[in-house]
Amino acid sequence: MSYVQSSAALTEWKKTADLAFLAEVSCVPLQQSLRHLQTAFGNFFAKRAKYPRYKSKKKSRASAEYTRSAFK
Repeated sequence: MSYVQSSAALTEWKKTADLAFLAEVSCVPLQQSLRHLQTAFGNFFAKRAKYPRYKSKKKSRASAEYTRSAFK
């Protein structure tokens, strides 16, 4: 699944009643996480890295990443 396909799926998920909470936040951090996931799997399949895994909620810091286009 490419970034374009996953981004389109994210847009559709935001429209459903069960996942409506995704529309309450900015779309930029969600799209950035999809880009990071795509990069991680690309590196894995190119044999440059191990299989992507989830980070621990206990050891990680709460943070968000924004691009310049996220602000007006």
